[in-house]
Amino acid sequence: MKVFFLLWAWYCLWFSFLSEVSLLSVVLLSFACALFFSLVVVLPSRFLYRKTGDLFSVSLLAGILMAIGEFVKDRLFGGVSWVDLYGFLGMLYPLNMLSNLFGPYYLSFLAVLGLFLFYSIFSPKERVLKGLLIFLAFNFLLGFGLFLHRYSMVSEGNSGIFVGVIQPGVSHLDKIDTSQGDSIWENYLRLVGSNDYHLDVIVLPETMAIFSWPGRNLSQWVERLKGRARADTVILGANTYYRGRYYNAAVFFDEHIRTYFKNKLVPFGEYAPAKWLLGDILYRYLDVLPNSEFAKGDGPAVFEVSGRDIMPLICYEDSFIYLIRNYLSRLDGRPSAIVTLSNDEWFGKGLAQWFHLNFARLSAITFSLPIVKANNDAWSCVIDPLGRVVQGEVGLDGFGIRRLFVFWLMDYNMPGGLYQRYGDSLMLLIILVCGIIIIFRVWNKRRWHGTQYSSYKRT
Repeated sequence: MKVFFLLWAWYCLWFSFLSEVSLLSVVLLSFACALFFSLVVVLPSRFLYRKTGDLFSVSLLAGILMAIGEFVKDRLFGGVSWVDLYGFLGMLYPLNMLSNLFGPYYLSFLAVLGLFLFYSIFSPKERVLKGLLIFLAFNFLLGFGLFLHRYSMVSEGNSGIFVGVIQPGVSHLDKIDTSQGDSIWENYLRLVGSNDYHLDVIVLPETMAIFSWPGRNLSQWVERLKGRARADTVILGANTYYRGRYYNAAVFFDEHIRTYFKNKLVPFGEYAPAKWLLGDILYRYLDVLPNSEFAKGDGPAVFEVSGRDIMPLICYEDSFIYLIRNYLSRLDGRPSAIVTLSNDEWFGKGLAQWFHLNFARLSAITFSLPIVKANNDAWSCVIDPLGRVVQGEVGLDGFGIRRLFVFWLMDYNMPGGLYQRYGDSLMLLIILVCGIIIIFRVWNKRRWHGTQYSSYKRT
């Protein structure tokens, strides 16, 4: 219980830095995270330690449980927990490259092993776990070697396309205010025509247009936008109404109109989970939007820009590693880049934007693909396949500034890694090997204690 309450207090402190989130949401989210970590990792590890006293086996078990927990978390919420600290732990950068080989859950496994190694070094009661030290050092060198190899490949490219990203700086409250509609669109028109030369594509962030409003005819604004834009194509984030259902969509305009419908919807923001059970509590206390009734998209899309295939994602979909891999496996070929349409302005000036950025950086590393982030208010940038922000502006200084970014999106043409090819199979193999090691060590230790006890009785 002591560990649980310490974890709960830590998560409450950590999540309290998220602005635009109610106190009740912070408390409930912190409680869920602390309960999950306590039940899945802490309790089984303490049980094994009390039975065997073998810290090495306990560290392997905790790493396995953490990897399995992160696998479940990625399916439900996206992202990997340890990446939240990525911006503050630059020394671990080479290890991140291993996500390209074994997947992001392997990094969670290594992070837990590192914690146990740290504990063994500074604990007077435990011997230093030299096996973990050697194993982590090997992974560090492997990650560094992979980084150097990928870096040489990144430096070879010279062709690419010009991408314009509109950062309109529009409040989410103004976007749903019908009286602000015309002035917002005038702002869009001014920004899309503000570049000095012709671009290959201009991208406007998530939900820049609300096509689902009753009585609103936005087709004339779209035609003016296409005519004003100094670009071959336009990608626009919009709320759309299609076949009787509402969607959060990315709309692609060239000679024809194509759409991508968001697959991973935000709970309490784009749909109300267990609405039949919780009722009005959702809307009064948990920050649920009154119109959060979006339908779920069913698959990937590819937009062709100047002969290159671009795969669109919306908002925090770039945090779901398994979703991106599923999309890539369903496409006929490998896209040149991923374009993410986001609206992190919802979170104000808190830590959520850093979380989202770091999740996208890990996705870029895992699949060796550049990611262009088009955001409503700051955080618009280009992430290269090494997870580095190479163009754009990240941080809180860009809030409220309306601008058009012009990015040079280079053709990296890097092949996918082992994880994209084999998925979680390699991590499963690692878990099985570690499980066998744990069973062997526990069995061997119990046999040794039995032998010692028999010798003592004979004496």
